[in-house]
Amino acid sequence: MFVLHDFEFVRMRGTAFDITIDGRQLAPATFPVPFPMQGQNRSFVKCGPSREPTASLKMASSTSSTVTLSNASSSSRPRSCSPPRWISPPTMSGPYRVTVDGPRSTDALVRGVSVASMTIIDAICGDITESTFDAIVNAANSGLLGGGGVDGAIHRAAGPEFLAHCKELKKHYPEGFPVGAAAALPGCDLPATWVIQTVGPNRHAGQTDPADLAACFSRSLTEAARVGAKTIAFPAISAGVYGWAPAEVASVAVAAVRSSPDLEAFTHVRFVLFSDELAQIFTEALTD
Repeated sequence: MFVLHDFEFVRMRGTAFDITIDGRQLAPATFPVPFPMQGQNRSFVKCGPSREPTASLKMASSTSSTVTLSNASSSSRPRSCSPPRWISPPTMSGPYRVTVDGPRSTDALVRGVSVASMTIIDAICGDITESTFDAIVNAANSGLLGGGGVDGAIHRAAGPEFLAHCKELKKHYPEGFPVGAAAALPGCDLPATWVIQTVGPNRHAGQTDPADLAACFSRSLTEAARVGAKTIAFPAISAGVYGWAPAEVASVAVAAVRSSPDLEAFTHVRFVLFSDELAQIFTEALTD
């Protein structure tokens, strides 16, 4: 599947479209989809297998307007606003032209297309225990039996059956669950089907290697993909009492998720943060 990257547009902001690929309507969409940073936008277009991308988006309110993605020469570059910044890096060369034919004809230049995945990655402020995603990640401690912060909140919301599963898992790790490891447990009383247990590095205990922190995110994705999850929510692992700077956690987390070979198994990866300030830090990391 393809993701439009570095989109420069002229008009059509916030216009509703139906996405049609190879004659088959996929889903309603807005073109471009609002990006969670002021003055920026994004648009995702699903295409078929890895091939020259061809796609059309039909305006929901008009049967006579379509948007077609095709090869274009840079000589026909339209006047455009400042380009937005994107979550996914380009992995296919461009440029490509998006041409809107209809009552209000316009066009836009696409400078690259990412063929890595169609995964949406975003960050919000919220309560991860209320997430309806297939899997949520718990920033557990090595004892696996609950603690403060996100860990305690998940244990309370998941109920006693979840604690029983944790005790069973703990039997396999008498010296403590390793930093950077990940294991899937049933979500029990949570809306999420799965809880991925992972233990972040504790900076106060001398655990300062970013690779250990990155492993929490990458191995959680691997474990969630193993149990069939398509959507996953992460907290800011190690950003609380474990002493890691929020900006560093965000940078490591975003890089680990983007580079994960399991990313393509997911339709949505979300960072659910406990404050607006932390959500803003992660959002900025996503736009770098």
